[in-house]
Amino acid sequence: MILYNFIVRPFIYLLNNGFRLYYTHVRRFKLRYILKLLSIPAIFIFILLIYNQVPSHSPEWYKHIKMSLKSYDINVAVVEEHHEVLQYWFTAAHKNLLPATGNVLIHIDGHGDSGIPAYEPEVSMFKTPENAEHIQMLMQRNDVFIMAAAYKDFISRFVWVYPDWMDVSGFTEGELNGAELKVQIGFYDLYYKDKLYTGTCGCYEVHQNATECDFIDESGSLITNFTKGCKTYRTLPMHMVKSSQAPVILPSILAKTKDAPIILDIDEDYFGVMSGSDLLEGINFKLIGKFNELLADVFTIMNIKDEVNAHKLLLNILHLVKVTCTSTLSSMKECSREHFRHIQRFLRESGLQHTLIGKRSLRSDELLSIVSYISKNFNAQHIDQISGVGFCLITSTQTRKLNVTRDLQIRPYETISVCHGVNTPFSENQIYIPSEEDLDANIDVYESILKQVPNDRVKLITVVRSNRDGFTPRTLQPQIEEHILGSLNNKFGRTNVIYDPNLMLHIGQGIIL
Repeated sequence: MILYNFIVRPFIYLLNNGFRLYYTHVRRFKLRYILKLLSIPAIFIFILLIYNQVPSHSPEWYKHIKMSLKSYDINVAVVEEHHEVLQYWFTAAHKNLLPATGNVLIHIDGHGDSGIPAYEPEVSMFKTPENAEHIQMLMQRNDVFIMAAAYKDFISRFVWVYPDWMDVSGFTEGELNGAELKVQIGFYDLYYKDKLYTGTCGCYEVHQNATECDFIDESGSLITNFTKGCKTYRTLPMHMVKSSQAPVILPSILAKTKDAPIILDIDEDYFGVMSGSDLLEGINFKLIGKFNELLADVFTIMNIKDEVNAHKLLLNILHLVKVTCTSTLSSMKECSREHFRHIQRFLRESGLQHTLIGKRSLRSDELLSIVSYISKNFNAQHIDQISGVGFCLITSTQTRKLNVTRDLQIRPYETISVCHGVNTPFSENQIYIPSEEDLDANIDVYESILKQVPNDRVKLITVVRSNRDGFTPRTLQPQIEEHILGSLNNKFGRTNVIYDPNLMLHIGQGIIL
């Protein structure tokens, strides 16, 4: 309003009355009034120039979320990876849509996600994030975001509703049906072989009142050298509730928290978990691993656009190798120089080879190495399988970068790979792909759980696709999300659904020539 009254309005007045002012004043006192007339638009232009030159301290994702969150509806944010919910949780707090401390989290998920985050020396672990940069420091992995929020006291109670199909051996019946467990989180400064180690730690109550502690180093890895010495600073009450028992147990748990605001957090892999490597059945997974390493050396992905462009380019290369160099479904003949020139000519003439990925296009020698590897190691059937899985980052470009080692399962964040996710033949995650009947039954249970959540206490809802990490069954994911959002809309009446800009939209869309 001040800008309008003191700059815009005078400027409009001058435009409308400049001719009259000139004849009544300027002709008498030319120099003085010319300067006065020019001063206001000059100031206006100067302010605009300064405004455009001053850099914004908030990244685009923060501005987007702050603008997208509404105060008059229930906000439902749909994200790709689970740690990306932190952007919405803390930005909503910055916008005063929910308090910065003391919230209750209802976590409906096929995984507990209660790991301990790595220590961040740049900012206090116990202080509420003041800006977008501090929020992003918490976004380390998809299984440590809850405790990252607990360190900040953003969450004061944590209720994990787990699916009936999940194996949760190691806990007593009471512990699995709503008994209050305490998670103590803090820091450690311990010596091992005359070397001082510093990091974060968490101690969990397990069956028969025993406590087990995890010690995490600066790269987010578990240290097995320590069993004691965790200096706990905060205690988070936690409840594990079986989904079929949740409609009965949940109200009594929520009664303990009085009128505390609720964040409802739903992972689509609650309804089922797949292994992306199953889609590559029959292919030696070590060859996939080496292919991923080759792609890591070639591509540097800066954003979601780079990821999509790399995916399209690689699908086209796969297709061209298949139609140019394949002899039968069971065998391949190596691409000759003539075949390679044909592939390169097509990509060059179509403009695909010149697509900018990570600020540069694909070099001829890099294209040759990719074509050569595909033709030597994969037959036509393998190519169809890999094309069906597609290519993506192992984790979002929004993820906080720690010290990560490259191997078959863990790669640098900026590189692209076959999009099989973290469930490889070497992992031990439980797999559950529901039938149509089972999915319908699980949705009914989910809706009965929603009925027990008080509408007036829910301040924010986050929905997680878990496509990129390869957990949610891809063929069922659109159907699962449709049911989740439909149920939320039926319950709350009006919902403001926000689709995160970093959603992975390109997988499963086929070859684009």
